[in-house]
Amino acid sequence: METSQIDVARWYDEAWREETWSVPWSRAIADLTPQQAAWKPDACKHSIWMLVNHIAFWREYTVRLMGGEQRDEDLINRCNWMDIPPEDVTEEGWQAALTNIQTQQKAVHEAMQKAQGKDLNTLKNFIEHDAYHMGQIMLLRAMQGLKPLDSFG
Repeated sequence: METSQIDVARWYDEAWREETWSVPWSRAIADLTPQQAAWKPDACKHSIWMLVNHIAFWREYTVRLMGGEQRDEDLINRCNWMDIPPEDVTEEGWQAALTNIQTQQKAVHEAMQKAQGKDLNTLKNFIEHDAYHMGQIMLLRAMQGLKPLDSFG
């Protein structure tokens, strides 16, 4: 049985918003303060905020590539893992990051609904990519001693 673009878009949306066998991705990031989002276990590790920006970057970039833009290695090198300077750790900055990832969620959903062939396979990879990084986010939450988020709870 072949997977359709509607199936992939539905799976992607369910992971973002629905209580299934895991906590929805949107819920994993929804209740954090800017300080919790910017926290790192050490200087060489990523923060939740960095992971959110990384996920949003790749969503936006891949959708743009599918629209015909050429790969830009300089842009990837500058924006793939951007750190958050301490002076930018504000409620406004964190809300902008959350708005951006929500916007990119919608953009990928729309691209999945239209995708065929190679593009659909590329977009299916977002489920794995985002699931991996959401697991990291849940671990970073636990490392900070935040209340566990249980599915269906």
